[in-house]
Amino acid sequence: MSHEGIKFVAPEVAERTRLQERKLSREAVEPVKVHVRKTEGTCVDDREAAGLNPGETKSEPAQPLQLFKAPPRPTDVKPVGHYAVSFSWNDGHSSGIYSWDYLRRVCQCSECTAHTAAGQ
Repeated sequence: MSHEGIKFVAPEVAERTRLQERKLSREAVEPVKVHVRKTEGTCVDDREAAGLNPGETKSEPAQPLQLFKAPPRPTDVKPVGHYAVSFSWNDGHSSGIYSWDYLRRVCQCSECTAHTAAGQ
């Protein structure tokens, strides 16, 4: 009796080989047709809604893209207890509570830097 053609493999290798050799379902091999809607506004419905005829392009935006935006500035300050303040900013957000200790640490005025350097 010959041992030719007999292959000894670990159970993990046998399972991996079995999974690789299994036949896939038809749906996995031949996907169903997918309809993609264009987002550039070139669909007939979008063109009709915008009042464009075939061959017409969309008009340019009224203002070019803004390349620089000024940093946010506080517009209102409200106390939060006796330990912090909350700011409302000119860009519309009002999140965040800033403790007096934190503000003293990040302040760059001469009084605050002296206070921080002294360790008070």
